[in-house]
Amino acid sequence: MGGVFIKILDFSKDWYFAYAENEDWVNQYGGHANEPVDLPHDFKIGLKRCDDPFSGPSEGFYPGGIGYYKKVFNIAGDMLSQRALVYFDGVYRMCEVRLNRDLIVTHKGGYTGFFADLTGRLREGENILQVKVNASLPNASRWYTGAGIYRKVTMLTGSIPSIEPWGIHVETLTDTLGTASADIKIKTKIYNPEKRACNIVHKIFDRDAALIATKEDIGVKDKSAVTVKVPDPKPWSADFPRAGDFRYRIISYRGL
Repeated sequence: MGGVFIKILDFSKDWYFAYAENEDWVNQYGGHANEPVDLPHDFKIGLKRCDDPFSGPSEGFYPGGIGYYKKVFNIAGDMLSQRALVYFDGVYRMCEVRLNRDLIVTHKGGYTGFFADLTGRLREGENILQVKVNASLPNASRWYTGAGIYRKVTMLTGSIPSIEPWGIHVETLTDTLGTASADIKIKTKIYNPEKRACNIVHKIFDRDAALIATKEDIGVKDKSAVTVKVPDPKPWSADFPRAGDFRYRIISYRGL
């Protein structure tokens, strides 16, 4: 029998960076010298301006190019069976992410975050995460965008089964809202590749940290939807912006 936990690690420190004006696969695999950097990092702002950049004056007459990022990190053996995700909060503009030279994910939007799923792909000991950022495409923007991994990076690890990222949706059913009680609908999506039957325990606490409602959904394999009746609901207000807390637990039975 096992529970669920999620650890969030800052993955923004101790990266290496190299720049190339054009595609350079030798650099992709670490053949060139790299400078140490921490994230967030904008490699365009340090380039020499030119008279005729492809983006014109809108990006301050800076040229584009390709940025190559690399992070070397170590993994303990007990993490190999866990869920492992790396979340990039922002990379401009087109990018691809590789782990130990294997392509994990590509992302084409410079303004949206995305996940690289490393589950089952890590190896014990040293691992190398590489990100190639292509900022050489024309018509980039109407204003200066910068280039590179311009926001923080985090690593999320946890046991399997686990809640999917953005996998919980909580909604107050307004037609049930009253002074005596209110119904709350909770939708949950879990990462459970073996489709083991799981119990999901939902607990709701008031602003004073007192447990006021609980609900257990039994035999869940991928998605759950439950309705919980909350007594004496306290609506959110400017004076009390924290109306309460929601907590969950997954219990998986390997024998089922």
